[in-house]
Parts: sequence; structure tokens; C-alpha cells
Amino acid sequence: MNVVSKKYDEIYRKDSNAFGAGVPIKIIESIPNIISNGLVLDIGAGQGRNTFFFA
Repeated sequence: MNVVSKKYDEIYRKDSNAFGAGVPIKIIESIPNIISNGLVLDIGAGQGRNTFFFA
């Protein structure tokens, strides 16, 4: 394990909002009011908090 990996692990071990645990951005929360049914494509841009909202 290199220095960068150790630092990354240290930060995310302490952060309770890491990896999708946070609140989705506001525009994402409004989409179900506009579109009631459909598929969502997550292009891997972030920690997954918006994807978890749709799931």
C-alpha cells in the first residue's frame, strides 16, 4: 500500500459522509417529481450519493 492509499483510507474511515452516505444534490431530488418512471445511468462521477437516492 502506498502513501496515497493510506491517506485515502484514513480520510474515508473517519468521514461518515463518504461513499454515498451524503444527501443527493438538490436537482436530483426534484427529478422524481418530473419523471415518474425510467432508468438511471450512473457514469461513475462521484461517490454514489445521487445513485443511492434513485436506487
